[in-house]
Formats: sequence, C-alpha cells, structure tokens
Amino acid sequence: MMTETCRLLCIVVYVLTLQLISGSTAASTPPPQVGNSSSSCNTTCGRVSIPFPFGIGRKECYLNSWFEVVCKTINTSGSSVTTVPFLSRLNREVVNISFPMNQKISDGLYGVVHIKGPVTSLGCTTSQVSGNSSQVLNVTGRESPYFITDDNRLVAVGRGTKASLTDIESEIIGCESSYEDSK
Repeated sequence: MMTETCRLLCIVVYVLTLQLISGSTAASTPPPQVGNSSSSCNTTCGRVSIPFPFGIGRKECYLNSWFEVVCKTINTSGSSVTTVPFLSRLNREVVNISFPMNQKISDGLYGVVHIKGPVTSLGCTTSQVSGNSSQVLNVTGRESPYFITDDNRLVAVGRGTKASLTDIESEIIGCESSYEDSK
C-alpha cells in the first residue's frame, strides 16, 4: 500500500504502442506547486519546458534527485547538434512535461512526463536485428517515485511474438501471439 507521501511523488509509466515504433514512454507526476522553484532556475532545455517539481541545475530548482533534469548536447543527423533534456536518475530523454490546469495534488490528478524508453528485444532472428538487445527500464525500484498504472498498454505485433512486463509488484503481465505453420 502506498503512503500519502509516496503518492505525492509518484510518476506513472505508460508502455504505449508508440514505444514499439519510436521508443517513447510516458510517466505521470504530481502537479507543480507554484513558488517551490527559484525564479533564477532555468525552465527550458532545448524545445522542452521544464516546470517544477522538475528542474535543471541547482538542488533548489527541483524537488529531489528523481526530478533532476540534465541538458545534454547530442549529435543528430549529419553535423547538426541539439540540446535535449534527460531525467538524471533514469538517464532517459524527456520529450514533454505537462500538468492539468488549476488542479491541486489533493485532487488525485497527476501530470505526465513523456520520456524515451528502450525497445527491448531478445532472441530476434531477422537479419535486421542482430544479437540480443536487453535494455531494462526499471522505474519501480527501491525508493523510486515511479509506479505502473492501468493506463499501460503492452503490445506484441506479428506472428509468434511476445511482449511482457515483469516483476511489477509480484505480477507478470504479458501477451503473446502464436502461429502454426500449416504445411
């Protein structure tokens, strides 16, 4: 059972169909509490707005280390470079952060932070995918403010494929498509 303090710091991770295509994941967090961040805190990184409780730089700019955002300069296609925000503790790129308007934490509504997450594949045999790529995005570990909700979607596309989300509060969630060759 989650404590009220934990509920205030929770972030929800959605495993969406888009994750299979673009590697994007979404997470939810409490609405910002106006006045908790200094006016001298940077509120943008690249093209992404970074509202409190998330923050960049000094410790007073973010709620705690789970909400620290680091701006990284990365090389994109060709010789282009761009600045993108990353959640420091998860080392995942932030795509967007949004909060419901005029809501209080006590209303039980949470904002959403979209992050890029790994697409994990194991035992793929096509020539397009070589070897074993088994990255793990652990968001429910010890002391993490993250939790999994009913809004998650887990998708396996194609014949003989399997998608699973494991070790989530002692549950294993998954789906599998099977195919029998009718030779």
